[in-house]
Amino acid sequence: MKQIVNSIIKISTLLILSISISVAQTFPGNTINTAGNSTIPSVGTGGCAAAPQTTGGTIFQCNVAGLVNTQCLRLSRIQVNFTHTFTADIDMYLVSPTGQILELSTDNGGAGDNYINTIFCDTALSNITAGVAPFTGLFRPEGTLTASICGTTITPTVPNITSFTTSNGTWQLVIKDDIGADIGTMSAWSLTFEAIADIETNNNPNILPLAPGTCVPAGGIACISPVGTVCPVPTAPISIRYALNNRPATLQGYTVCGTSGVSLPAAGEYRIYWISIVGCVTDTASSLVTVQDLEPPTFNPSCPKGNLVSLNAGPGECEVSWDAPQFMAMDNCPASSFGGANSRSVGCNLGANNFLTSVGNNNGLMFDIMNTSSRALAVTAVWMSPQTANGNVYRVYATTAAGSFLPNVNNPSAWTLISGDSTRVGQTAFPPNPARFLERMGMATATITSRVSCTGMQIFDTAVTPKLILQPGETKGMALYGMNGASFYYVNGIAPCNNTPQGDANLKMVLNSGRIQFNAAANGVFAPQGFFSIRMFNGDLEYVFGQNMIIPEQYCGQPYAPGCFFPIGCTRLCYRATDAAGNVATCEFNVCVNAFPNPINSLACHDDVQLSLDDQCQITLDPDMFLSGGPYKCYNAYRVQARLWQTTGTGGLIDRNLTLSGVQLNGNDIGRDFRITVIDTATGNSCWSHATVEDKFAPSLTCPPNITVSCAAGISPAVTGVPIVVENCGGVSLTFRDDASKGNCALGYSWRMVRTWTAVDGSGNRATCTQLITVGIGDIFDVTVPRNYDNLDAPMLNCNEKIDRNKDVSPHMADFPECVDGYLLDSAFWRANPNAPNIYPNRRLPRVLGWNCIEDPADPKFRHPAPESFFYPPHRQWSPQNPLCWGPDRHIMWQGTGRPGGVDCFNFSVTCEDIVFNLATPGCDAGPVGCYKLLRKWTVLDWCTGTLGGHNQIIKVGDIEGPQVLYPDSARINMESYSCSGRWEVPPAWLIDNCSNEIHYSVEVQQGTILGNETSGYVVINMPEGIQIGYIVATDCCGNITKKRVVLNVVDRVPPTAVCRTSTVVGINGNQSPGENVARVCAEAFDEGSYDNCSPHVWFKVIRMAELLG
Repeated sequence: MKQIVNSIIKISTLLILSISISVAQTFPGNTINTAGNSTIPSVGTGGCAAAPQTTGGTIFQCNVAGLVNTQCLRLSRIQVNFTHTFTADIDMYLVSPTGQILELSTDNGGAGDNYINTIFCDTALSNITAGVAPFTGLFRPEGTLTASICGTTITPTVPNITSFTTSNGTWQLVIKDDIGADIGTMSAWSLTFEAIADIETNNNPNILPLAPGTCVPAGGIACISPVGTVCPVPTAPISIRYALNNRPATLQGYTVCGTSGVSLPAAGEYRIYWISIVGCVTDTASSLVTVQDLEPPTFNPSCPKGNLVSLNAGPGECEVSWDAPQFMAMDNCPASSFGGANSRSVGCNLGANNFLTSVGNNNGLMFDIMNTSSRALAVTAVWMSPQTANGNVYRVYATTAAGSFLPNVNNPSAWTLISGDSTRVGQTAFPPNPARFLERMGMATATITSRVSCTGMQIFDTAVTPKLILQPGETKGMALYGMNGASFYYVNGIAPCNNTPQGDANLKMVLNSGRIQFNAAANGVFAPQGFFSIRMFNGDLEYVFGQNMIIPEQYCGQPYAPGCFFPIGCTRLCYRATDAAGNVATCEFNVCVNAFPNPINSLACHDDVQLSLDDQCQITLDPDMFLSGGPYKCYNAYRVQARLWQTTGTGGLIDRNLTLSGVQLNGNDIGRDFRITVIDTATGNSCWSHATVEDKFAPSLTCPPNITVSCAAGISPAVTGVPIVVENCGGVSLTFRDDASKGNCALGYSWRMVRTWTAVDGSGNRATCTQLITVGIGDIFDVTVPRNYDNLDAPMLNCNEKIDRNKDVSPHMADFPECVDGYLLDSAFWRANPNAPNIYPNRRLPRVLGWNCIEDPADPKFRHPAPESFFYPPHRQWSPQNPLCWGPDRHIMWQGTGRPGGVDCFNFSVTCEDIVFNLATPGCDAGPVGCYKLLRKWTVLDWCTGTLGGHNQIIKVGDIEGPQVLYPDSARINMESYSCSGRWEVPPAWLIDNCSNEIHYSVEVQQGTILGNETSGYVVINMPEGIQIGYIVATDCCGNITKKRVVLNVVDRVPPTAVCRTSTVVGINGNQSPGENVARVCAEAFDEGSYDNCSPHVWFKVIRMAELLG
């Protein structure tokens, strides 16, 4: 079997310059092949490995002789009759005496049998590839230019029958049977030659003008006629057909040229491709036609007659309004510009059922597009289905010349890049989901130009600059290229998209020959290494029509528009319009304003004038405000002066804004009286008026939008919004009033109120607006719970910080701007803002003094912490007129423990119950507050739904301070007189507590024995000599303990106890002279048991009594 490598069908252009004949000549072929038999194949039953396939095939010859004037003849038909089973085995070629080769049919017909009365004719409607065995009738030859048969490459040299060079000699019908097991017999075959209808190419343009006022050529082009000078015109019937701008691949692509000739759609250059048909013989030629647009655009409205517009000014007028038309120009051809809204031509609406995936390839999806409207259009965008598994960069190409894409699939120079490179998201899976997921890729640019009229209005003109324009009836090829692996989802060739052009009535997509081709990215685009067909684009195209409106260019004068004023004198205006063909139309004229004739020179002013400021709180004083009577000349000829009424003389001129022309007054002058003088600058005549300045502009008030709020949010303006107020002259007061109606469960809201806002400026002008506020029914799930005061969520409450309703803090209110002294100052806030000014409220705020308490004895929660906070009274310097420091309900003085939030709704009922857990020591008087934990059980009931909610709040009231112990820091302890140990008789301690009425204490020492109790007193004995630490330990009823450290110094201050003998006899012995003998007595001789409480040894000293007595 052969493999088709490339399929290109074309009809060559031949220029025939010879004499033709009018009679067809048929030459029968020999039914005996060169092997001497009529069988096909000549040997065996076929197959690529067997002869004659390996030796050139089975060859049947036809001897053509006697042809004269061959330049005027063409081979017209090849007719064959032979039998052969399984015609798909047959490869059939015709070889001319000069060696030209034409592929007639290869591998067609499948399992069918025989070629019976098969006629190959270039003008047949169907190709042999579309036929069915036995192929009876007329068919075009297959005509491919490259084929591989049985491993042998055969290179046909002509694509069709007409391309053969007519010659006498031996023609060969070559047949190969490339699959074995089948055989056939040649019955007959023949070649027929016929005369051509000789037509010639003309490259000299035929100039054709447009019909006046239209974009249609003035008449048509006559059909081409056979020349008849070299080759006589055949007597057989001749058919002339044509195509515009591109030679069709098949006869069906031509249009029959009728009696009216060729109608060209619009201005432009056209090449008409002609074909003449005589039976199966064709001749081709082409001619150039240039349809020229020589008609310039036409202004609409037309230029003023005489190039003059004359206007007359009235009394006092310095300029005159003229409804100057917005000049536009209309062109006879609607392709001068493109604009307006895009239209979308919906293409094949089938979901994708195939895709091409390739890494590193450029993949081109190709099809034709056709303008089926009567107007030029520009294709501005494509909607496609990107497949982005291996890449996401895309381009769009279109054929530069009109015609199908097919002849240009491998010709990059025939294409123009329309858009790219552009990335797309696309999809990666197959099948895609959704199956027709389209992304837009733009193909045109929009240019926006602006111009400003004399009124200051900015006018924007938008023009589309397209890159792909289709003239009426024109066809172009389109190629969507995915670069370097990017690809597409598409549809295989199925109905209805493969047999009916898709799109709307103006722009069609021709998909029946669509294909996708691919090649390595390094080879660029339009260099196919392979392709798949039929593969159909299933996206959409956007387009805009060409417009015949042209926006003129103004090249002199100021841009004017309806409502503009022209000054006295002449103003010249110039406009120029250029169409796409370069034809130019101009419009130049003068607008002349004539001054009012014969004004009076004397001046008269109004006695009293009220001057109302404008929305910018200013006014320009013009002469016409004050002059009465008349008629006067242009008011610009007068000068205005303003002075305060009480000003005398010529001085004191007032002008609040010297940068603006004319005398300006503003809001500073409201209520003032002025003397306004109007002076004629030419004559010096003047008059004056008394004028008063007032503001009559009410404030501009824009209410906030209507709103629905939850009842928990409240209805303060901070929640519902505040109006936007614009006031021309400064300050404004803003108030509101609510008119409310109560809702219920059935209505679905709590309250509905109309809030009327009123803004009043300094002049008493007022404006109002209304806002509807709906307060919703409370939702129990929106209820917020109060904090726990348990030292985890929030600090607990101190027992000594209970509210003191008699506390007077006014002495601690400092003067503004400090507002508080050091006692009331919130020191934590003060330290947290070290860089703020040390004034209220930047850094100085009053602190919270403690917590609020329920003081109603009838309340079961009497003396328990109150949910509500208690606020500081207004600062002594505060007043509504002078709100210094703070006012009422501004700063919390005594903190409340809170209640559930968002329960202030009519459908909620809230209650709570307290359970007290006493933390004080049993039997101990903890004071009037005590220390305890409070479990506050909140219950919320929604009356609308019956829903019940609850929350347990923990509140701890405690004492974190121990008692104060007033006791010396040290004490000296004496010894017992009878032992070597100290005795500390502990004086009662002076104890003070912040909360408890009852305080207990005890004594601790490091060494010694503690006796007694706090009632009878404590005594510590057996204390060793030296320094040790003792403690007075005090405990309040809330369990807080204070240990007072006392340094104890135990010293021995007890003297020894002397015990002497009451009498002692001392004998004197010696041999000395009387009066000279002595006796020695030691001190211990007198000791009768002296001792010390601590020391085991006692030292004695004895002295005579006489000496002791002195």
